Amino acid sequence: MWFWVLLLQIAFATPPPGWDLVGVTDGVEVSRKVMSGSGLFAFRGETISDIPAATLSSVIWNDPIGPEWVDLMYLSAELTSYDEYTKLVHQGYDLPWPIQDRDYVMKEQRTYDQDSKIITITFQSVEDSLMPVQECCVRAVAYRTFWYLEVLPSGQTKVIVEVNTDPKGYLPDWLVNLIQEDWPHTTITSLKKRALQGDVSPDHNASDWQ
Repeated sequence: MWFWVLLLQIAFATPPPGWDLVGVTDGVEVSRKVMSGSGLFAFRGETISDIPAATLSSVIWNDPIGPEWVDLMYLSAELTSYDEYTKLVHQGYDLPWPIQDRDYVMKEQRTYDQDSKIITITFQSVEDSLMPVQECCVRAVAYRTFWYLEVLPSGQTKVIVEVNTDPKGYLPDWLVNLIQEDWPHTTITSLKKRALQGDVSPDHNASDWQ
């Protein structure tokens, strides 16, 4: 029976143009596409959740609890805040031995479309003297990484995450792709579990959307 359920999940999965389906697990559709001029893949995860977008948004925006649910992450800290919607963050990722850990310095920005009830949280690498390169880690680059939360007519939330990063250093593309392939599924699943703990206040900018 499980085999036929899996076939049906794959049959009805429809990744966006340019993306190739990797699979569907626990209701999370994972797809990938080749990064231009590289052998690396960008990865994408999508699911529908009963958890309000305002709650999910607050968990994602709460940097200190990131290591509790983001796959491979061991460090997440705000370096400075530019305004209510933009800040500079430092993240560290624990990669399997003997691969050296990676870290990122990124501008994190949250935007709202009140009419369409969509929240987007983007991360993009920047250079900043607040966090120079560390001996512990290879400084990786996030080209286009974001979360997309949309309130659907059903009252549910469409959740999408896309990660387009280059870990830099001396790693073969196939190994990087292997490490990152399950990241969207694992991270989305853990995000939902973390949001259900109920200790994070909903995002006040979207608290009346659902």
